[in-house]
Amino acid sequence: GRRPEEVAIAEARLAAAQAAEAEAQARNFAADSAARLAATEVSRVQEELGAAFFALDQRMLYAPFDGTVADFPFSPGEVISAGAPAAILADFSGWLVETTDLTELDVAEVVVGAPAQVRADALPDVPLSGVVTGVAPVAREVRGDTTYKVTIRLDEAPDAPLRWGMTVFTAFGEDAPAFAPAVAVSGDTVRAEGQLRPEQAAALSFPIPGRVVLMGVREGEAVVKNQELVILDVVELVAAIGQAEAALAMAEAALDAARAEVIIAQAQSGTAEAGEHPPRAPLALARGRARPGPVGAA
Repeated sequence: GRRPEEVAIAEARLAAAQAAEAEAQARNFAADSAARLAATEVSRVQEELGAAFFALDQRMLYAPFDGTVADFPFSPGEVISAGAPAAILADFSGWLVETTDLTELDVAEVVVGAPAQVRADALPDVPLSGVVTGVAPVAREVRGDTTYKVTIRLDEAPDAPLRWGMTVFTAFGEDAPAFAPAVAVSGDTVRAEGQLRPEQAAALSFPIPGRVVLMGVREGEAVVKNQELVILDVVELVAAIGQAEAALAMAEAALDAARAEVIIAQAQSGTAEAGEHPPRAPLALARGRARPGPVGAA
């Protein structure tokens, strides 16, 4: 009768279900592989974009503290080498004196915390005072003499027209008069000549060479911390960043599509696995019907 045909139909259904399951598993594997490749591409493009932004940041010079632009050694259009000063920044709210001729015979009389009287050569009628903040532990030779640099932090002098690099004369002691070395001073007063400099100053430079295309501020202008000061040529780099951003958008879109495909493939695989098992029951039933019955005893 129909029992062999039923077996053939059941076997065909089972084979179709198994083929559908294999196809779904293959699609699931392909979708998962594509998603992994897309994620790898996104990571690669993100690294390239990060490197481009890092390179862009290296071409911009920022103020490391609040202060005043004291000097721009370069002008727009000039090429600057790596490490060369591109901007000099200083905070003129505080001043230091660094002595240049304090000999080994006198340095023993100077200690940190000692008071000092100061006069600028250009401002003889402006008395200044300060405190010793440092005595160099190592000597240096100046015009054949063994000298030690002593650093003095000046007390506030908001109205004094002080300038970086001014020659000053110092005398150590509470009431010691500070005069030029040519002026005789009685007693055992220790005196020295020095130069004036800001308490905080920095020569700013780029880590890479480049052409100066823009300076955000002018010499003598006050700036705040992290304010942009100088920029190097970034035309090609900005274009590269634009391309990298576009590539990242495409890679992320591809990753989203791949992840969606994984979800669809997993759903189809689950459906195929569920559909593969029922055909086995009809096949077993059909095969049971197709077996010949037992022969009865005569």
